[in-house]
Amino acid sequence: MELNAHGCGSWRGVLWSNCLEALKAAIKLGFHNVELDVSVTRDGHFVIGHDGFNGLNKKIRELSELEFLKCRLPWNGTRMNLQTAFEVLRGNPRINVMWDFRPSVYADCGQEICSFVKKLREAKLANPGIIEVCSWNDFDSALSTGFTEIIYGLCGRGWVNGVHCTKDQAEFDMDECKRRKVPYISVPEFIAKRYPLFINRVH
Repeated sequence: MELNAHGCGSWRGVLWSNCLEALKAAIKLGFHNVELDVSVTRDGHFVIGHDGFNGLNKKIRELSELEFLKCRLPWNGTRMNLQTAFEVLRGNPRINVMWDFRPSVYADCGQEICSFVKKLREAKLANPGIIEVCSWNDFDSALSTGFTEIIYGLCGRGWVNGVHCTKDQAEFDMDECKRRKVPYISVPEFIAKRYPLFINRVH
């Protein structure tokens, strides 16, 4: 059995904490896989965080990198930028990482994805991991860089302000995944009812 730490895992009772302490704890506890949410700040820096689960009243894109990092998380965790995450992962090559790309609230962000892939390559991690995207334009942008470890977040665009995407969009995304033979992951409730084996499972 493999252990997976979503959003770096929990810290002090908070799920999806995306904090340095949780990442280190997940590694120490022997987790095999870690998911990190990647966002972009107002000044164009990549940080580890997720709008709606970051203890802030503002979206990450509205903050500078310094403003984001200096705000202590409510659960007393330390925020991370991309460099900090790289430093931790560089010392733990056995860890599989999924970078859940969330810079533009599910809007197409091909240029940012290309920049992220460049930084990922420059970091020279022994295990660079997998990038998760939530639109087909973003998928194609990531693929255009030559990076092939990409997973599609099925129906991910629907999780804006807590609103699920439509059934038609879900069906389209699923059919497109199958047509392209693309690995995907899914979570929405109507998918769970109709396709129970797809939940939290990578194909």
